[in-house]
Amino acid sequence: MSDEAKKNAAVRYAVVPVAGSDLLTMTVDGEVYVAMRPCVEALGLDWSNEYRRITKDPILSSSVVNLTTEPPHRREVLCLPLRMWHGWLFKLNLNTINERARPIVEGMQVEGYQVLHDYWTKGYATNPSFARLGLSERSEAKRGVERYARLLIRESHPAYRRLIHQLLEQDCATLGIDTPALDQLGHDAPTQPDIVRTFWNGIEILKAKGIAINHSRRGDLLALSMKEVEAHFKSEGIAVAIDRLMKDALKLNEQPRFVKQQPVNSGLLDKTVNCWIFHIAEAVPLLSA
Repeated sequence: MSDEAKKNAAVRYAVVPVAGSDLLTMTVDGEVYVAMRPCVEALGLDWSNEYRRITKDPILSSSVVNLTTEPPHRREVLCLPLRMWHGWLFKLNLNTINERARPIVEGMQVEGYQVLHDYWTKGYATNPSFARLGLSERSEAKRGVERYARLLIRESHPAYRRLIHQLLEQDCATLGIDTPALDQLGHDAPTQPDIVRTFWNGIEILKAKGIAINHSRRGDLLALSMKEVEAHFKSEGIAVAIDRLMKDALKLNEQPRFVKQQPVNSGLLDKTVNCWIFHIAEAVPLLSA
């Protein structure tokens, strides 16, 4: 099946647990694919760097597929087949992964070395955890309900939330129980541009007044300390609240595009500063470093 055919084919969604993490997967024509950006960001990696690494890898790049999520928030997502995903994980540099996920990835990589050894020296490799599976359909559905409910509470992206809620409905039907309403489990991040426009208008006002706010040493990135920005907004009389709704909306903002949140070796101060990092487009000169 061609890439174009896969993009237009019927897609079946599932969230599967892998080594303590939940992966959004899409099944097309019997092949299971992993949506890579949520996975990459959950590990604390930079999506732009990882995207380049995947698409330039001579093996992984040949398996990359762009699939389209379903309405109402259709968007293309870069995916790898699940059979290639473990290989991608095996090649990651542990020093670049966040502390929460590092032990899980390290454990999988150590196990991977053993699997390769067993395969090439014994002719086979076994996974002892498979002996513990064998759950009944009802037990699996109960675990699914608990997992999907937790995911919905954490997730704010509207498209992902609706996909997860559909999976929750399926497992609730298996158990014969009512499905909790979507708005009872977390909330959608605002997708309208108005809320983030007020934030970036405030940033432009600070820049116009000569207030230095970009801690990045790179010209294509904007690194903002939200605590500093909030203090500047208050002192300058800019009525913009940097609350949870605003932060969720900024993470979905396309321009400037949110990259990640991490400590930065400040170009303004002689110290490390915790920042929100955005990629600056050439079309937004006022925000350039």
